[in-house]
Amino acid sequence: MRNAKHPGTSGGVNYLKGMTEVVNRLNIELKEIKEGSVKGLVKAVAYIREETEKQGNPMTPYDKGNLKRSWFCVSKERVHVGSGSVQFKGVNAEKFSSDHSKGVNEAQAEVGTKDTENRKHVMFGYTMKYSGFVHEMLGAHLQSKFGRTPEPQWFQKNINKNRCTIVEIIKENIQIKK
Repeated sequence: MRNAKHPGTSGGVNYLKGMTEVVNRLNIELKEIKEGSVKGLVKAVAYIREETEKQGNPMTPYDKGNLKRSWFCVSKERVHVGSGSVQFKGVNAEKFSSDHSKGVNEAQAEVGTKDTENRKHVMFGYTMKYSGFVHEMLGAHLQSKFGRTPEPQWFQKNINKNRCTIVEIIKENIQIKK
């Protein structure tokens, strides 16, 4: 039975002096963790992206640069990389641009369906339709087409090679900064 003057453990926080302030502060700190986790995820994605462009690592294949330009990173709240005036090249540049915008929008919508109060997501990668093929199937007949020495699975290899650093970047950003 609940007593309004002495609610005990089942009476709720409204009866406990100062508890509203404590709960409000906790909610602020939890919000900082959530914001930090998205920030950390985006920073980790930026790091992955940098690694795919660094000499000595497996690099993004480069012909006209359209694959490289199609890179994107989105969260539920916003597009972090990959929007704006991406300047694709070649006879299909306009179509690539349209496909890119559509792909980024679809990715953001999908991330929105996965986000929960306690778990934030980002999605990243390339919007060029051939990116998966190039990632998996780089053969000798394609290597001469690219201005760099491409390596099969460059994206996957960079993520795997740098997974400890990626985790550290995320961890650093979810700590509450006082």
